[in-house]
Amino acid sequence: MRTFSSCTAAWLLVLIAFLAGPSRETLAARQNQRARVDRETLEVMSILNRRGLTVTRDGEAAIRKFLSGGRRDDSRTKNIEENLKTFAAAVADSAHFSETAGKTVVDASSVDRARSNVCPLYPWC
Repeated sequence: MRTFSSCTAAWLLVLIAFLAGPSRETLAARQNQRARVDRETLEVMSILNRRGLTVTRDGEAAIRKFLSGGRRDDSRTKNIEENLKTFAAAVADSAHFSETAGKTVVDASSVDRARSNVCPLYPWC
């Protein structure tokens, strides 16, 4: 019969934990974060659409990336809602006319300009 050293046993436990994957709580937290980012992205897109702006694919991806960042304190939910509107207004103000599209668009560069104009903005930057 073969015996394992304490070091080997420790590595086996690490391997088992790694292979077991993330816990249910971790998976639930990730799903909740994705759902939150989806809701916030839709809210920003809705505000931009009401202003008659067209959001490009890279613009939507940049909005989603921005909204994925930051840390949250659930007691500050009202701040988040107000700051989401502030961000959307800054993105709208950063939109530009695209000659190829023939209309005013929001692209990744618009989102970058908006971010530099509003940060620091809780909870994203």
